[in-house]
Amino acid sequence: MPASTADRPRKRRRGARVVVLAGDEVLLQGDRDPFIPGSRFWQTPGGGIDDGETEREAAARELAEESGIVVNPAELLGPVATRTVTHGYSDRILIQHETYFLARVERVEPEPGGLTEREQARHVATG
Repeated sequence: MPASTADRPRKRRRGARVVVLAGDEVLLQGDRDPFIPGSRFWQTPGGGIDDGETEREAAARELAEESGIVVNPAELLGPVATRTVTHGYSDRILIQHETYFLARVERVEPEPGGLTEREQARHVATG
């Protein structure tokens, strides 16, 4: 593992994320930067856009992979926002231009597919 953020390669990519609203709750997943001890942040389900995918398709795929929530890409609302963000990971720095969509669902218990323990999704009350 590189000793610092300066030693890690940088990669740029496009990403798609979903703000999931279930009543007065929003679905978030926890993560951390391995180079900042005790760090913790929350984010919406999402990730990179694969070759040949639209932003909507990627958003729906990532939502299913990370939470078990399956939605039709055409039913996602938006895009509702965009941003460029820098993520620090153990092996690289990722600069990602993200497009956000909105999904309204019944309250669900997330059933993440291939996530690590630190990526497990949780419901967080918004109201």
